[in-house]
Amino acid sequence: MGISGNQSPRPSSKGGRQVRTDIFLPAAGNRNGTSLNNAGSNGNYWSSSPNPNNSDNAYNLNFNSGNYDWNNNNLAMCRRTLSRAEWGDSGKAEFVDYLLETIVRVDPTDGCVMRGDAAEWGRLAPEKSLFHSPADCGLPIGNLSSQLFSNVYLNAFDQFCKRSLGVRHYGRYVDDAYFVSSDRESLKALRPEVRRFLREELGLEMSEYKLQIYDAYKGVPFLGAYLKPYRTYVSNGTLRRIRRKVLSLPADDTVRLRSSVNSFLGVFGHCDTFLQRRALFLHQSSLPAYGRFSADCLRFTLF
Repeated sequence: MGISGNQSPRPSSKGGRQVRTDIFLPAAGNRNGTSLNNAGSNGNYWSSSPNPNNSDNAYNLNFNSGNYDWNNNNLAMCRRTLSRAEWGDSGKAEFVDYLLETIVRVDPTDGCVMRGDAAEWGRLAPEKSLFHSPADCGLPIGNLSSQLFSNVYLNAFDQFCKRSLGVRHYGRYVDDAYFVSSDRESLKALRPEVRRFLREELGLEMSEYKLQIYDAYKGVPFLGAYLKPYRTYVSNGTLRRIRRKVLSLPADDTVRLRSSVNSFLGVFGHCDTFLQRRALFLHQSSLPAYGRFSADCLRFTLF
């Protein structure tokens, strides 16, 4: 198996006749130590052209039996998620490439409007800010492309966990994943395998401080909540942040007031928080002066 690197016709020296010129690149696979992997189905070739947006990197061509892509950080990640083989000769592949270039190439830091206290940015970890990310790396949180591509891109990780590792109880929400087992040692054994796959196959690194093994009966923190077998709580950190924001909501901006309160109530609605909702929204805040809450304290409407 291989691919042709150049399939566009060019004029020859004999009367301008159009001829086809191909460069055949064999799928030589890759080596991991002394082991040869994916021979016959995968290939990876580095060019001598440096990436103008990243002085530590160069362009390369990566392909497998289903697709190929020019590896250029964000753009490569997105193209890798959408196999060109799925589009056939319908012309949609070129349109998808155009959308990727248009959406993903946008620099979110160019002309952005910073709100709040600028000093707060100084306390943010560099890996959490696009102001510190390498060129062409990172998608802004809240952008629909970020949600879409993270889910599609990590589908390979899902398949690896279920089919290669044979993990029966596995789940993922965007980039937060979990494994469930009654065997603690089997969970420990997954760590190096998961770390290797993410690094070598997807170019990702695990957040080591989040890589923890918990006793499910004592509770597991996940997505801002604390999960127990028969009850789910809002985590203390999430509760503190919501309380601080609720008590500082501007009363003169009623549209923002209503939308913010209902957004917070939506978070509480996923957990067992009836008493917490009543205490915070009805008794600790001044919100009852501006509107009314439903009987279950899950919806707020202005007077």
